[in-house]
Amino acid sequence: MAAGSRQSPVNIETDRVESDHEALSSKPLRWKYPATASRKLVNPGYCWRMDTDGEGTFLSGGPLMDDVYKLEQYHCHWGCSDSRGSEHTVNGQAFAGELHLVHWNTSKYNTFAEAAKASDGLAVLGLFLKV
Repeated sequence: MAAGSRQSPVNIETDRVESDHEALSSKPLRWKYPATASRKLVNPGYCWRMDTDGEGTFLSGGPLMDDVYKLEQYHCHWGCSDSRGSEHTVNGQAFAGELHLVHWNTSKYNTFAEAAKASDGLAVLGLFLKV
């Protein structure tokens, strides 16, 4: 799990990754994204972004432990070729795109804006995309 304010871009070096297997097995990561959550498509000029009210969504467990996070928005980064577009890399390899699901900690904060200012306020799931 990354911590800090400047976490991008990151090159994930798989031979240096460490896992807390006990924490991951005792509380598996859980999520729910019902299709009924309302959404709004936004064009900020550098990606597409889908804002959501997060109704009925949650992310918890795993390294997040008992805190409950709600989906705020998701967005996608992509490039002009299949070999570049992702924000992050694995062993120096870029991907065609990268999807980010941005959640905020509803266990400790009342709003997304408040959570975004805190080191434990946001949880972002990143998925690499191949074409």
